[in-house]
Amino acid sequence: MENDDDVRSSCFASLDVLRATHGDDIPYRDGLDRGFPYRGARVPFLSPQKGIFRAAAQRGPAALSINTSFKSPYEDAELEKGFRYAYRAGSVDQPDNAALRSAFLLRTPLVYFVATQPGRYKALYPIFIEEDDPVQRFVIAAPGHMVGPVDEQEPLPIEDEIERKYAVRETRVRLHQARFRGRVLDSRVANQQSAMGSASAQFITEPSTRIWSASRPIMRSTSLDVCWTTKMGRCSIC
Repeated sequence: MENDDDVRSSCFASLDVLRATHGDDIPYRDGLDRGFPYRGARVPFLSPQKGIFRAAAQRGPAALSINTSFKSPYEDAELEKGFRYAYRAGSVDQPDNAALRSAFLLRTPLVYFVATQPGRYKALYPIFIEEDDPVQRFVIAAPGHMVGPVDEQEPLPIEDEIERKYAVRETRVRLHQARFRGRVLDSRVANQQSAMGSASAQFITEPSTRIWSASRPIMRSTSLDVCWTTKMGRCSIC
């Protein structure tokens, strides 16, 4: 049965380029949303509307990618042996679930996009579906590896259980680090917006606290060690 090896190779190669350009946390806008080239057309990497994605350009039945959004409604989880990924709601044989289960049956490599912050994803590839549980409605996905010369690498599952668990652990560490960076960035943005709002309110309601410089007021941030004028840390006035 068709595995779409050529589509997957083009997908992986394009992700290599995006990672080299943007780093491991790839933006969706002006990044993943552009898709990848395949036979003169652009093929999407994923669907932002649903987690299990099979591209129209594929001939085989298995999914191309799966994704977990930043605030996923599903009970995806990290386990010692891999990543538990929930079926889509509905019948176990509906098209998306069938594509996910076909990836298990055919042992085809996927991409697992994990949102590390809103609008940014960490792309894990190659990923293989190691277990399928239609009763509990989830699969177990685990990292594979690329084997062979640099210009002719082949994605293969990791057959040794100890080596696979080690790869899972290393991948989990990298994901936690990426999510931590995302939370820190979100917190900084929120604090900056809060500080700007507080400063604006103070400027309006407490004119006696203003420090005037030429025609523009200089305001001291209450939560960030950044001068509102220099943007480079506290100045002599602050």
